[in-house]
Amino acid sequence: MPSVLEPSHLYGTDKRHDGPTLVPWKTGKQLLWVVPVLDLHASSRLESSPVTNQGTAIKSMTSDVEKDQKPSVSSEVGRRWSMLAKIFRDRQLDRKHLSDTDNVNKHSAILFESYQLIKSEVVEEDNSECCWKKHSTLLEARNGKKDVSVLVRHLTGPIMFEELLKFNNTGNVCVWPAEEVLASYILNNHTKFKGKSVIELGGGMTCLAGLLLAAAVDCERVMLTDGSEESISNLDLSIERNKDQLQNQNLQSRVLRWDFVEEKHSDLKEQFDYVISADCLFFDEFRTHLANTISTVLKPGGEAILIAPKRGHSFDDFVSICKDSDTFRGVFSSVQVESHFDDHIYKLSEYYLKHSTNFSPSRHQPILITLKKSTAQSST
Repeated sequence: MPSVLEPSHLYGTDKRHDGPTLVPWKTGKQLLWVVPVLDLHASSRLESSPVTNQGTAIKSMTSDVEKDQKPSVSSEVGRRWSMLAKIFRDRQLDRKHLSDTDNVNKHSAILFESYQLIKSEVVEEDNSECCWKKHSTLLEARNGKKDVSVLVRHLTGPIMFEELLKFNNTGNVCVWPAEEVLASYILNNHTKFKGKSVIELGGGMTCLAGLLLAAAVDCERVMLTDGSEESISNLDLSIERNKDQLQNQNLQSRVLRWDFVEEKHSDLKEQFDYVISADCLFFDEFRTHLANTISTVLKPGGEAILIAPKRGHSFDDFVSICKDSDTFRGVFSSVQVESHFDDHIYKLSEYYLKHSTNFSPSRHQPILITLKKSTAQSST
């Protein structure tokens, strides 16, 4: 039965004989997919030491990657494997090393940490596990510029290996650049949100954009959400800390998983004028769920504002789901994509592209998606 190997350009070796059968079995699906599985406790993987634990096996695997078996085409692949091996070996991921410049981490997506659009400074360190940061910016108001700031609790301790295995904990790692860009864009257009209901989806441990919006604008209602319980537990402490200085006192938080929105969150159906979200398109299995959540919670005629980088095919796949799939045909009356959506942000991204070796357009250059929900059809 004929088969095809994985794209050969990914690795510089002919020892990987994995791939699917070309002859479909049923409904276009392959009958068989052959893949190699590493036995980390095999004698060939362990050093000549009486200690045969996971760390030893991973160290051996890492050594293979760093020596002769390192991919000849893409050294980045090898470095990413090295970082993964380090996580397995240490059973944790140290946040303070996420943006260092050693060979293991210099290809991390979060080496480029910030556009410097929102000022951030540590004002209090509770312990080794967390700190409080003041995030502030200037808001253009009728009577001049107004300072807007919030105190946000940031997790700073190591991310334990067990935590990485839980439901999407990427929002507990850091404030991703797209979240900062979203916050800046929202505040630059703050007048459109006055008296409106707003929900942030996938805001992580800070929901920085939604929290700054609640501090700056008297919205009818602001709800901050993420799929991780740890993120929301941390966020609740930030909400409590800022409650006396928020413009919006109807501020709520909730654990909201997009794959359960209709089953567990029916009370949110068509309740919001605006959805905001940053860098939430990268998981293949959740893009359709995200589009469905947006269509479910938006009022007819409501608008979703999403900012995300390309991240390979993930951005375009999401846009295609919203524009072309049968599931959402007629649900969104408009799907707009803009790279140059803000002069200042665009100039900054062009500057970093030219002058920063840490800036990757695919992972860091922000693009705006605006979805308008049709007024003629309610979500089902």
